[in-house]
Amino acid sequence: MKPEFKPADFTPQIWETKHQGERLRFLVCGKRFLRGRLTENDRGGKVCDRITHPVAIVCAAPAIVFYGCTDDSHEWKVSLPHEYGIGDSAARAALAEAWRGVEDITAADWPATIHRFHFKSNIALANDDQAKPQEKSMLRNITAWIHWRRWEKKEMTMKQRARALTEMGLLTTTRAIEGAAREAGL
Repeated sequence: MKPEFKPADFTPQIWETKHQGERLRFLVCGKRFLRGRLTENDRGGKVCDRITHPVAIVCAAPAIVFYGCTDDSHEWKVSLPHEYGIGDSAARAALAEAWRGVEDITAADWPATIHRFHFKSNIALANDDQAKPQEKSMLRNITAWIHWRRWEKKEMTMKQRARALTEMGLLTTTRAIEGAAREAGL
């Protein structure tokens, strides 16, 4: 059975790293990730050899969603979304949208808890010609939610927001974004 995710179920965090000279910020759920064993590093901190986020949203224009995002070679800074101009409600709404890409989760409780996530795809991109309309709507909404607070501060109208999303490659209408915002409680 397909799991159902509600915005209130998430603890949004921004995980930031540098990759090939560029800063990357991922919106993730702080209570839904897997990590290897922690060990001490030479600076007195703790590190782990491997981190997996079942769902990670690249905070970009447009957003990109990675499913089963595993890393074993970067240092990460963990912050709260509001430190990057993303409202908590909008971050939760974006995570709930992205987690719709999880087809099912299987878990075994003994001898250790094992979670296996099954996804529709490994990545969701705005310019994917194979994406279904629902996946395009999901990306439109996620991108809107991570930009929502900035747009509010600029006092952008819904028409301007729809145009901004369309310019990012996410075709939308004023009516579609109004309906999605109402549904998300924004």
